[in-house]
Amino acid sequence: MTATKWELITNEVDRAWMERTPFGYPCVACGEWLATEADFAKHFEIPDPAYKNTGNCPKSKRK
Repeated sequence: MTATKWELITNEVDRAWMERTPFGYPCVACGEWLATEADFAKHFEIPDPAYKNTGNCPKSKRK
């Protein structure tokens, strides 16, 4: 099952923190601007929920 980090994080405090925390970089694989940590968490797909800090861009131009 593939899910985003956002879908795996169900704690509302963590989600609220991510919504307020700037990220400010584009995705290196597709170029989409990720303004907040929440944008980053919603963007990347995680193939194994045991490893929430890994993932793949679903829109990667590198395929």
